[in-house]
Amino acid sequence: MTQPTTNLEAEVSVSNQWQTLSPVAILFFILNFAIRFFKDGVLNMGPAFAVFLTQVEDKSFWGMIAFLVFVVFLVIYSFLYYKTFRFKVQGDKILLTKGILQKETTTLQFNKVQNVNLSVPFYFQPFNLVNCIFDSAGSSQKEISFPGVKLDYADSLRDAIISYKKAYKLSNKDQEAIESENNMQGDETAFQDSDTPTLRLSIKEVAKFGLSSNMTFLLLAFLAPFMEIIIDTAEKSIIPYLTSVVNILATNSDQAERVAIGIFVAGVILAAVMLSVLAAVIQFYKYELFVNNDNLKRVAGLFDRHQITMTKHRIQAVSIKQNWVFLLFKRVTVQFHQMATFKAGSAKDKSNLSIPTLLPSKCPDILKQAFPDLAVDNFGFTRINKRFWSRTFIFLWLLPVGVVGGVFTYFNFSFVYSYFLLPIGFGLSYLRWRRYGLWYNNQYIAIRSGLFGHKISVFPIYKVQKVSLIATPAMRRAALSSVELQMAYGSLSVPYLPLEKAQAFANLVINEVETNQAHWLNN
Repeated sequence: MTQPTTNLEAEVSVSNQWQTLSPVAILFFILNFAIRFFKDGVLNMGPAFAVFLTQVEDKSFWGMIAFLVFVVFLVIYSFLYYKTFRFKVQGDKILLTKGILQKETTTLQFNKVQNVNLSVPFYFQPFNLVNCIFDSAGSSQKEISFPGVKLDYADSLRDAIISYKKAYKLSNKDQEAIESENNMQGDETAFQDSDTPTLRLSIKEVAKFGLSSNMTFLLLAFLAPFMEIIIDTAEKSIIPYLTSVVNILATNSDQAERVAIGIFVAGVILAAVMLSVLAAVIQFYKYELFVNNDNLKRVAGLFDRHQITMTKHRIQAVSIKQNWVFLLFKRVTVQFHQMATFKAGSAKDKSNLSIPTLLPSKCPDILKQAFPDLAVDNFGFTRINKRFWSRTFIFLWLLPVGVVGGVFTYFNFSFVYSYFLLPIGFGLSYLRWRRYGLWYNNQYIAIRSGLFGHKISVFPIYKVQKVSLIATPAMRRAALSSVELQMAYGSLSVPYLPLEKAQAFANLVINEVETNQAHWLNN
């Protein structure tokens, strides 16, 4: 295969020698390793931390010693990591070597680069430095980054990659190279004609997203292993103090301790909620979304102004989500999905671009930005068969509660109050059935699901990679079938459709996929 002859080393003003980062990158490594430790290591150290709180007498002294040892170790480790971090441009690839005890060498071919994103932590700004992040195609280790390189160097490196990909396209006519080059070309030309964002979010709107996110529950779950210690500390110091305050303010002293306990519990929950809001503000501060004919770009962040750029032809689907909190706020979250490249077991693909909070009335305009030929403002969803409601209630609620209740009754344990769960289960099963819906035309599909809120996934039919009809024996007797669609970013399903409708829908999808000349990764 012929390789382009672009002189990359000259274009990025770099000799064919190993390069180093700015010394300011040491601070980046310190903060990055500290965050990783608290995200991944603190839970594993929970038992040791519990022993420290319960068994060690002079906690302040030994706690300070442990903190100082940790800080010194973190600084030394980050310095050594910085000293071993080397990279260079060689021919048509980037070479990176790093590691202290174990050397790691990474080779990234230029034709495999999907995006070059720039992140600017606040401590990089005075030095005109950036964190240059390369998204690579089809890799479980999705990206490599150069933290602490000059902005001019990052721009020239990106320009050199674009020039290479143009030459690669002309010399090889390779489909992946064409797609990737177009993506990189979009990064180069995007948003040069206009500096006005299509969408800005205020801190108030971002705070609403913090209230609706799952961070509050994650923080409470994080505190669960330490709950015994927290309760013991509260009983010894916090509750007595609150009780004395309540006694001063109230005349009924008999209820003072209960009121104090209620105030303490409410305070813990409120603190978790405020931390969730703070996390949202840090992530989405000064959120700006830029849109042009070919690209979407999101810029946001309080301490780290991070940008994510996505070309429109890489969008596999758009999801519109509304949980129960956003149902009260009358807001939705919009997410643009592209091909999944995250590691197996990872909870989230960071390359997806999202709008954390948006008025539902603005969703049609956002959908048209992603899919210009989607001329639908309101989806008329078709509901699935009511047997889904009855079977969900029977198998998830009636049978489990009945069996457990019968066992408890046999052993003379009171279980009668648990039967009050059945009306709740009946209502929840109804809501789940009612939320499911399917809409489609000759080009697009929209699938709705949810419980209290909803999730609507919209995507072009030709992006579907696989369609399956699934039916249990009971469903076959009732002439019903479920449809499962495999996408590049995941799978979607619609249960309990009439068999004739499911077959017609599957045939439509297969016909569109086979006859549409557009590749699922391109327009």
